[in-house]
Amino acid sequence: MSPPAISAIIPTRGDRPESLRRLQEQLARQTLPPAEIIVIPGQPRPGLGRNLGSRQAEGEYLLHLDDDASLDGTGVVAALFEALRSDPRIGLAGAAIAVPPEAGAFQRAYARQFPRSEIVPPAQVTDSDLATTLCCLMPADLFRELGGYREDLIAGEDPELRDRVRRAGYRVVLAPGVRVFHPPPADLRGALRRSFWYGRGDAQIRRRIPPEAWRRSCRPMGPARVLLKALALPLALAVDPAALSAGRLRLRRGGIYVLCGYAHAAGYLKGYWAERGAAATA
Repeated sequence: MSPPAISAIIPTRGDRPESLRRLQEQLARQTLPPAEIIVIPGQPRPGLGRNLGSRQAEGEYLLHLDDDASLDGTGVVAALFEALRSDPRIGLAGAAIAVPPEAGAFQRAYARQFPRSEIVPPAQVTDSDLATTLCCLMPADLFRELGGYREDLIAGEDPELRDRVRRAGYRVVLAPGVRVFHPPPADLRGALRRSFWYGRGDAQIRRRIPPEAWRRSCRPMGPARVLLKALALPLALAVDPAALSAGRLRLRRGGIYVLCGYAHAAGYLKGYWAERGAAATA
């Protein structure tokens, strides 16, 4: 049986050439290497870049990657493919995210306060909202049937696609035993900029996609909830919200989390009013 034809698609702004080169070398060393690697440079909107690469791709499966991803081992692509093959209801398989071994002190502090930065790989194929475009595999036919990524979003194109995959009746999973390294922001300035940008992206999604089009667990917050969350942020300096929601009281240090939360709220409000202004003049 011949190996499946996999097309790897990597959009890049061009400012991380060393990371991109390392990723391409890692893909070439995989036990199931992609048949082609398509690099799409210079597209400001990630969904547009990923779609451009997908239109050029000739493989049966599309492997979407970020240009600063780093594969942990040579079996990542094979594990993603085996996860997809294990159940015809699976439409998208991703890898767990981990902090690179060479990460600095600030990056590790950031990861402790943002648990999604460091995910333990599951022991078996597991349904998850943590399968992201950092590294994920899906059948090309399904990707095209769903219309690919939205091209008008500045951020959040992967949760939006995950939601459509699920609404089409397919599962979204993490593959067992594999992970991909992704560096957190190197310093506080970078962390604040990232949070501000994500806030703008969340506001854009909220204005452009009706809430009823999302599953309840994935709906972006409205402006009132964003403001309430911002007011409650100082509690994160002392109380772990995740533990509290599970009925446990646990203290934490959340200085980075709190400051990033304010940056996210500021970005959200900027994006929300910009969208309203654009709609009013349209």
